[in-house]
Amino acid sequence: MRLGSLRRSLGSVAIALMAAPLLLFETPNVAAFSDQSGAPPTAASNQAAAQSDASSLLGKLSLPSDATRSSTEPVGDGGALARPAVYQVTSDLVDDSAWWVASESPAEILSYVEANPPSGSKLGESGGGSSPNGTPLSFDVFGWPPVAGVLSSRWLVITAVALSDGQTGVRADAEDVWIAPRPASEQVPSGVRLVTVTVRQFDGPLSLPLIVGSEAKVTRIIDLADTLPAAQPGVEACPADFGPIVQLAFLSAPGTQPLASLSADSSGCGSVGFSIAGVSQPALADGGSVIDELNTLAVIPVCAAAQLHAAASIPSSEPSGISAILSFRNRSRKACVLSGYPRLRLRGKHGNALPNVIKDDVAGAGATPKVTLAPNASALAAINRQPASSTCKRRRAWTVLILLRHVNRRIIVPVGSAKHPFSPCGLSVGYLAPSP
Repeated sequence: MRLGSLRRSLGSVAIALMAAPLLLFETPNVAAFSDQSGAPPTAASNQAAAQSDASSLLGKLSLPSDATRSSTEPVGDGGALARPAVYQVTSDLVDDSAWWVASESPAEILSYVEANPPSGSKLGESGGGSSPNGTPLSFDVFGWPPVAGVLSSRWLVITAVALSDGQTGVRADAEDVWIAPRPASEQVPSGVRLVTVTVRQFDGPLSLPLIVGSEAKVTRIIDLADTLPAAQPGVEACPADFGPIVQLAFLSAPGTQPLASLSADSSGCGSVGFSIAGVSQPALADGGSVIDELNTLAVIPVCAAAQLHAAASIPSSEPSGISAILSFRNRSRKACVLSGYPRLRLRGKHGNALPNVIKDDVAGAGATPKVTLAPNASALAAINRQPASSTCKRRRAWTVLILLRHVNRRIIVPVGSAKHPFSPCGLSVGYLAPSP
């Protein structure tokens, strides 16, 4: 498992003092940022839009009436206003900045700005900290909605610091991140009749190829590949990466060299590699949508019971919390899919059914995800326990009979042992999720 891995990506931020602000907006008027000729956006046109917009955002800042504009960094700031308190690390950033000096304290300056926010903005974050040399500072971050296909981030960062002469220095940075569009030439060539799909778990074995020959499904997969967004420069702290990695080959006929190839990481940062006739193209993003589309099209089949090795962990003796973990490992060479809540029935020493009911643990759960299992990959489901009532019959469970959604037959797994008995009381089961 790759936790917190870093990669170059747009929406990421390197922040001196804080986490990225969460800002929710209505969709802006995209036409206001569009080339009026109707031409699709280019890197140059998006950069120009960022420059124009940053200048406009900076002009929306309102400060107390005695604040005086300074053409240089205010003297006595200890270097705290040499840079914004919060900044985004990407080469596609436009930063339009300015300084002021005012008589009010840093707290009073920021209170004034919060009471008179820039038009159309929302306050995303407020905080405080210190500059690299230890000078205390305070800051606010305001934001405006992104512009689809043009600007991914629009911030106004206000930094305030007490100066050595008793006044306050203020720095404002309008930070716009412009989107680098995907090259128009980066498309799957015409003539594709087949798509082969293989799946692997990081450095694990590659699955046997699945061949997609349906014209409708091939068209859907090509459309997806052609509309994935370009990866953006920058630094991103990625979420946990549970895989799998999906590889697609676009063929004109069986046994021919691929006209194009795509490799998508379905979790983590969702990075996508793409090549045309063996020549690597600029990186793409949103790899998770590839596996989602394949599952929507039912390209990867539901696991058969014979493909799975099921096991239960040693049960916990705690009265609440996770009692045991069920695991389902794909021991075949073919990729397959599991989903939903396992249906569980407990059995006694002689195979007799126990009356205890194991409910679905739906607390906090939305739609249950599909888990795509590459060879040797596993899906997990937790059996959770709550303190049981005194009326619960506490006979020990010896086995659990498991029915997985759409799987062709039931699976029987031993649970517990003489040393670690498995109580059937107060149980619920969580939905299947990929194993770390």
